[in-house]
Amino acid sequence: MFKTILIIFLVLAAVGVAGGSYYYFEVYSPEKYAGAVLSLYQKLESAGLEPDASSLKNASDYENALRVLNEKISLLNSIKSDLAAVEVPKRMENFQNEFMNYIDFLLPRHEHAKDLAEFLSSANVLHEAFEALDEQRAPSSPTQPAADFQELFAKRFSKIQSAGREFARKEVEVVTDPSFSELKTLWEGASPGFDLVLKKISQLNPKLPASQMMNNLFTPSEQKQLDSYTPKVEGLSKKLDDLVKKYQAYDILAFKYFPDSTSAEASERSLKFYNTLQELKAKYGTR
Repeated sequence: MFKTILIIFLVLAAVGVAGGSYYYFEVYSPEKYAGAVLSLYQKLESAGLEPDASSLKNASDYENALRVLNEKISLLNSIKSDLAAVEVPKRMENFQNEFMNYIDFLLPRHEHAKDLAEFLSSANVLHEAFEALDEQRAPSSPTQPAADFQELFAKRFSKIQSAGREFARKEVEVVTDPSFSELKTLWEGASPGFDLVLKKISQLNPKLPASQMMNNLFTPSEQKQLDSYTPKVEGLSKKLDDLVKKYQAYDILAFKYFPDSTSAEASERSLKFYNTLQELKAKYGTR
C-alpha cells in the first residue's frame, strides 16, 4: 500500500514538473520575450524608422542633419544592446534574427549619412566664409578711415583661414564630387594667399582715408604671388558652391547617397521587418 501511494506521488510530481516545464518554455518564456521585443520595437517606431527631416531649416542645414543622425545612431545602438540582452526562446529565434539583422541594416546607412553630413557641415562653414567676402561694403565716403574696413576684412579673412584649417584637418572617406582630396588640394594652394592678404591688411595705417587703403598695398613681388594664388581661390570657391548645391541635407537624411543599397531595396527590407514584427504583435501584443 505504501509503495502504491509513493508511486502515485512520484507520477504526480513528474506530471507537475513536465507541466511546469511546458508552461515555462511554451507559454511564459515566449510571452516574456515578445513583451521585451515589442517594447523595443515601439521605441524604434516612436522615433521613426527613417530620420526626421522636419527640423531642417533649409537644404544646407547640415548641422541639424548631423544632430538628427547622431541621435538616431545612439538610439539604434541602445536598442541593439538591449535586444542582445534579451533571453531568446528557441522558437523565437527567427524574430530575434530579423530584428537584429534590421538594426545591422540601418546602422551603416545612418553612419554613412553622418560622415557625409559632418563633411558637408565643415565644407559649408568654409563656403559661407567665402560668400561673406562678396558682401564687402564700398566706402560711404572717400574720407572714411581705413580702420573701418581694416577690421571688417581682417575678420572675414581670419574666418576663412580658421574654417579652411578645420576643413582640411580631418581626412574624409565618404565619396563626393567634388571630392575631399580635390578640395583640400585647392585649399592648400589658396591658403598662402589669405595669409598674405591678412598680413598686409594688419599693416595698413588705420588713419588713412579709405580711398587710399589699397594704393600700393602689395609690392610687385607680392602682387605676383597673389596672382598665382587667385585661380586656386576662385577654383575652391566654385567647387564649394557646386558641392553644397549638389548634396542637400534633406537628401542626406533620405540616404540618397548611400552606395550599398537602393531606395527600393531599403523599402523592401523595411517591409519585411515590419511584417515580421506585426506577426509577433498579432500573437502576443494583446496578452
